[in-house]
Amino acid sequence: MINKKRLFRFCAIGGSGLVFNTGILYLLTDTADLYYMYSAIISGIFIGIYNYLGNHYWTFKDRKSGSHFTGGSKFIILLAAYYAYYYGFLYLLTSVIGLYYLLSSVLLVIIGFFLKYLLSGMWIWKNRDQDAVL
Repeated sequence: MINKKRLFRFCAIGGSGLVFNTGILYLLTDTADLYYMYSAIISGIFIGIYNYLGNHYWTFKDRKSGSHFTGGSKFIILLAAYYAYYYGFLYLLTSVIGLYYLLSSVLLVIIGFFLKYLLSGMWIWKNRDQDAVL
């Protein structure tokens, strides 16, 4: 059963994170003339922190996830897996296939969104009462 309010909040955090990520990626790549993969790593660090805090304090605020060490550790593991996917396919889509790096990034974030939502609700901020999956 999907909690619509929680899904909306996750979308709001993720959508605003996508805007910030794209902005940082563009500024670092086109304005600061940094290689797009380095820009993606730097923006990923900032957006990862933003997403964790936003989801912890707003999206899943009604769930007890333990300490920041526990929840943050799980989030870092999830983020590492996500970024392995993201950076690998970002390079493939941009440098091998030839898509514009911002388009590649946006597509990959949208595709990864659904899996991150499911894993966030079922693992990082799982409902200890198990009365609802998400």
